[in-house]
Amino acid sequence: MCTSIVTTSLNGDDLFGRTLDFPQRTPWALTYLPRHFTWWDVVDSTRRPLHHALLGGMRPAGGHWLIADAVNDAGLMAAELYFPVAADYHSEPVPGKINLSPESFLYWLLDDHQTVADVQADLSQVAVVARKWFDNDKVFPFHWLVTDQTGTYVIEPLDQTLVIRKNPANILTNTPSLDQQFRRLNRKLGLGGEEFTSATKQALIDYHGPDPATNNAVDRFMKAALARYRDQVHDPSSINAFLKTVSIPKDDRHRYNYTHYRGLIDRNRQQYWFHNIMTGQSATQVLPELMAKYDHVETWAQQH
Repeated sequence: MCTSIVTTSLNGDDLFGRTLDFPQRTPWALTYLPRHFTWWDVVDSTRRPLHHALLGGMRPAGGHWLIADAVNDAGLMAAELYFPVAADYHSEPVPGKINLSPESFLYWLLDDHQTVADVQADLSQVAVVARKWFDNDKVFPFHWLVTDQTGTYVIEPLDQTLVIRKNPANILTNTPSLDQQFRRLNRKLGLGGEEFTSATKQALIDYHGPDPATNNAVDRFMKAALARYRDQVHDPSSINAFLKTVSIPKDDRHRYNYTHYRGLIDRNRQQYWFHNIMTGQSATQVLPELMAKYDHVETWAQQH
């Protein structure tokens, strides 16, 4: 589960909002990783110091930090979302490639890249391998959303290949693939095709039918599309109000998959607003300010 939305505020800031619904082993927190923080992976143990500082939603695991979403000090923003069944990883490391577990892909993406174009140019060098991360008991299926000043993109692991494409809808949930999400959205709007077009956008703006009734990935995709285009979600308050409507409560029906936090990133300002649903704590930090103060890892709003 997980729902994300990218929009532009009235003053021109690029805003990203998301719910984080992954099962956890350690508590999620707003986390700052400084430049030169050293990371490595279960597939490739090469020590790599970060070239860019990161601010995002993360959780600790014995000296490692799992990144769910973050912005780097170049203004590149990325997030991982659950992609069950559809994610197709390599079963073994590929000679000549940078071999990474699914959880470490965001490190590579945000470590030494400033733009989506940089990522796209280097993407063929990477093979995502079906390996359990340091404290996980299974391989997690992900796809990834990434944004910069040129727009919103999605990276999908399909047929053991990392496929990047622009996402004109500026939203993302889970399986199925983006093409299939567009096809199903168009069908609900009385349209055809597997592309998000100007006709799709206009149909969303004009939509007066019932809102989707469930919280499955396809319905949440349409809910996000309606929020983005019909309801004109464009500021932190309205984004947060929308995210509350797709948050999953922890209860008898949702003992494992429930919303742990809501996050909001202002990509231009490199600012993160984090709300830990488990504790009710919130925190807001700005990456350039943290870089001037800290040369070590810092966390806020962590559940103890």
